[in-house]
Parts: sequence; structure tokens; C-alpha cells
Amino acid sequence: MPDTFRLGLYDRPVHDIIADAAGATGQPQPDWRDIDCADAKSPSLPDSFVAACLDGDSPITDGASARNTIELINAIILSGVRKKVLACPIDRDEYDELLNEFEPSPPTSGDTEKIETSLTSPGGTGQPVPTTPELWAHQLAE
Repeated sequence: MPDTFRLGLYDRPVHDIIADAAGATGQPQPDWRDIDCADAKSPSLPDSFVAACLDGDSPITDGASARNTIELINAIILSGVRKKVLACPIDRDEYDELLNEFEPSPPTSGDTEKIETSLTSPGGTGQPVPTTPELWAHQLAE
């Protein structure tokens, strides 16, 4: 944990800054304050987990908070790509559709041959660059 955190405070709520025309075109300047954390006692995530198991303490994070965090991250991704406002929980089917759009289609055998013959290993040895995990594992084992 760092000894000092920097905290930026604005002179008014962010929604007021955004609503203000001048705030929309300028960069609001926060009032920076250093918060001394040198004496703060904060267990590491593994220490927190062990204490929760042994002593019944509450862990720093749990499955519910992790799920909420992942839901928020997925909502940010979906909202950004689709350029629309979303509510949580997000529509699972819509998110799955988005992931399918990013999934590459498997190469055909002709594509694989083109890749293997057009790429060469570093150092100019002329050897094809491995293009599958099996080829990489074989190359590393040699």
C-alpha cells in the first residue's frame, strides 16, 4: 500500500460541471490533497482470505462484490461499443452477441498455409513461425 494517496476534489459536484457549458469545453481543475496512509493497516487479499477462513472475518472482497465489478465492466464495454446507455444487470444475450462479433472465425487450411509460409522466425533463419499452441510447445521443447 502506498504511503500517500492523492485525492482530487472539485469545487462543485461533477454533474454540475458537466451541465455547465464552460465545464463541457474546459478541463476542471481539482484541488489536490495528499492523504497520509503510512500508518493505515490494510491486509493483503490473501491475508484477508485466510483470516476469513480461520477467524470468520469478512474478506476484503467476496464473490458478490466480484460479480458486481464484472457486471459493471461488462456494462462499460457493451455501452461503449454499442454507444448507448445501459442499466445493470445488462442483457446477457446482447452481451453474448457482442462477444460473438469479436470472436475470430477459424482459419481454413489454405489460410493456415499462407500464414505459415509468409511468416518467418526472428533472426532471419527462414523457419516458419509457429501458428498454433501445439507448434509453439513443440518449438519450445526443442
